[in-house]
Amino acid sequence: MRRYFLIMFAVCVFMGTVFAAVSPAFLIVNPDAKTAAMGNAYAALADSNNSVIFNPAGLFSIKNTEVFFSHFISFADTNYDYVSFLLPLDHGKATAFSLFCHYTTSFKEYNELGDIVGNIDYYEIEGIASYSQNILNSISAGGNLKVFTSRLSAYSKNGICVDAGIKIKIATSPDAYIGLVLQNLGTQSAYIETVDNLPANLKAGIGFKFPLNNNVKTTLQIDVNKLLLETGQISMGAGLEFAINNTLYPRLGCIFENGNNNITGGVGFVWETIEVSYAIVPYDALGLTHRLSLAWKF
Repeated sequence: MRRYFLIMFAVCVFMGTVFAAVSPAFLIVNPDAKTAAMGNAYAALADSNNSVIFNPAGLFSIKNTEVFFSHFISFADTNYDYVSFLLPLDHGKATAFSLFCHYTTSFKEYNELGDIVGNIDYYEIEGIASYSQNILNSISAGGNLKVFTSRLSAYSKNGICVDAGIKIKIATSPDAYIGLVLQNLGTQSAYIETVDNLPANLKAGIGFKFPLNNNVKTTLQIDVNKLLLETGQISMGAGLEFAINNTLYPRLGCIFENGNNNITGGVGFVWETIEVSYAIVPYDALGLTHRLSLAWKF
C-alpha cells in the first residue's frame, strides 16, 4: 500500500510542477451545497456526486445511478449551475459526466457617455468526464478530464485540463480516510494575446466517520489547499456533519483563507431516493452566498 501511495504522490507532484500556474477562477469554485456548508472540505470522504468536484477517486463507491443538480447564487447577478450524471460500473469502477456553467444575467454595456447600449455576453461552460477504480481494498484512484470554453463580449477562449486523485482508508473504529488530489493541470488559449495560467491546486485531506449513538452518526473532514504558484497561497477548510436517523443532516464548517475565517453552515434532508441540501457561505464585505443542491438516486 505504501508503494502505491508514494508512486501516485511522486507523479502528482511532477505533474503539478510542470503545469502549475492561475485563472480562470471558476475552475476552483465549489457549486455543491453539502460540501460548501462543511467549509469546502471533502477530499478524503468524497463518495458520491461530490467526488467529481473534490476527489474523483471516491467516485467508485457509488452504488446506484444518480442525477445531481446544484444552483449557486453568487455576487452581482452571477450564477453557477452544475449537473452531473453518475453511473456505477462492474468490479469497483464508476464513471460520471458533468456540465458546469458560470454566467451573469445583467452584464450591461455602456458607451462613452455612460448610457446603456445593450448587454455583454459573458459565460463559461465546462464539460467533465470522470472515471474511478478501486485498486486495493483500501485504495482507489480516479481522474477528471475537463474541457471548457469562455466568452466575454466579442472575445472567447478554450482550454483543457485534468484532475488526478487517490483515496486511502487508513483505519477503522472510527473509519479514517486520507485523500490527495491535483486539480486543473492543463492549458488554455487567450482572449486576445495574453494567456492566463490555470489555477493548478494541490489538495490534501483527512476525514473521519464515527457513530455517536444508534441514531446519530458524525462526519469530520479537514482539507488543505495549496495553489501551485510563486506566491504559494495556502487555504484550509474544516467541516462537521451529523446524520440524524439517516434523514436530517445539520452541517457546519469554517474556511481559513487570506488571513480570514468564514463560518459556513447548512442542512440536508433525505427522503427515500431524493436528497436536498442547502448551504450559506459568507464572503466578508461581499456578503452572503447561497447554494441549493438536489440529488436523485435510482
